[in-house]
Amino acid sequence: MPAVRYTTRSQPVPKLEGSEHAPVLVFDEVPVFGLVGSFGRITLTAYVHDIDEGGQPFSRHVAVAHLRASSEALQALSKAVDGLALLLSKTEGSVAQVN
Repeated sequence: MPAVRYTTRSQPVPKLEGSEHAPVLVFDEVPVFGLVGSFGRITLTAYVHDIDEGGQPFSRHVAVAHLRASSEALQALSKAVDGLALLLSKTEGSVAQVN
């Protein structure tokens, strides 16, 4: 099992209700994004491996989620993704600080 990496924040993490019921999104690509009015739209997709009626394996590309967000929410998402990239770039056992 890989080592757990911890991060600190400049503000405490708020208590989140409903976290145990929130979906976990797994995706491979972000092939489509754009704007409708003042809202950003992002489509997340994944490759799904399956077996056809003849027993032959095949893959298909499916949408798994459509994100809709305001400019402020997209900036927060971008900051979180940048922080995650920083954590991923650190060597195992090191601690990264993300604010």
